[in-house]
Amino acid sequence: MQLREEGLSREIGLTNFDGQHLIMVIKNGIEIASNQVCFALLDPRAARELSQVAQDRDVAILAFGPWQVDSYQIDGPASQSRIIFQTGAG
Repeated sequence: MQLREEGLSREIGLTNFDGQHLIMVIKNGIEIASNQVCFALLDPRAARELSQVAQDRDVAILAFGPWQVDSYQIDGPASQSRIIFQTGAG
């Protein structure tokens, strides 16, 4: 917030925040312009709750990894429910 007040930053963006954490940040008075998240054919989590939360609060979603198939994590931390997709002859 201080960087914005001093004119050193125009916007604040996040990376990999889920819907609940995005709401938490906004409720603490921080204006968020964007949230960069994985939005892939094999990992559609951002299309669920997060996309509605962002739309309701005017936060842009910036997608990365739309063709990523090296690894795919289902819901939960990496230590749980992990599916690995091999690419190439490795």
